[in-house]
Amino acid sequence: MSGNHTKYNVKKVTETEGKKHFEPVATALIYEGNKAGIIKSEAWGDLKLFLKDKPGASGSEVYTVKKGKPGKEEGKTILNEVGTFIVRPGGETGVLFIHLLEDSFAVFRRDSEKEATNTSTSESAEVAA
Repeated sequence: MSGNHTKYNVKKVTETEGKKHFEPVATALIYEGNKAGIIKSEAWGDLKLFLKDKPGASGSEVYTVKKGKPGKEEGKTILNEVGTFIVRPGGETGVLFIHLLEDSFAVFRRDSEKEATNTSTSESAEVAA
């Protein structure tokens, strides 16, 4: 998919001695006008995002996170819900919940190339593995 999209850094939140630490684990792309997006992670693979019909609390955008697996028929893919991706009003921050993981994930809008270099694939694999 090409065109306009908004990029977000997805970071695992850990707390040590009362201080929060944020470790990059993935990049999320929300495609404008399509009500959809994708989360790209070396550890999780590609996860698809679908905007829910009803907005969340106080106007948040709520997306269903789905992971594809091969279907019984050749060329068919079955999408299973694996989590929820929420972008808070204003579009600058949010949160990712993955059903099978107890970890917390914060979402931050990425606006510059400088920030893009802070999310490396090697860090992603280490953190999410």
